[in-house]
Amino acid sequence: MKVDPTFFRVRVQAEEGVDGLMVEVYNLDSERRFVGLEFTSISTTADRKGLSFPVAKEPTFRECLLFVGRAADADQMPRDKVAPRIRERMREVYGESARVEVEEITLSEPTLRTAG
Repeated sequence: MKVDPTFFRVRVQAEEGVDGLMVEVYNLDSERRFVGLEFTSISTTADRKGLSFPVAKEPTFRECLLFVGRAADADQMPRDKVAPRIRERMREVYGESARVEVEEITLSEPTLRTAG
């Protein structure tokens, strides 16, 4: 069950290039104690031809994100700790020197337009 979903736009600038990601964040329980984060890679300028996907073991968060373009995370935390958690996970993937920008996407009420 995805309770109260929100979205974040993430831009990571690292030595190998620039990656753009979307992160869907939601509570996993009605008490809003546990948070799920789904990371999806949208674009990259990095050349990842030299990397190889592990066959003999379960892939790590980093390997899933870089090879499959999707990775997930979950933990018990308040919502105000989500942006720092996203930055932390991105530095695990791209290195401590990576520049990480995290922006919550706010959705406004749709405007109804009529022809005329």
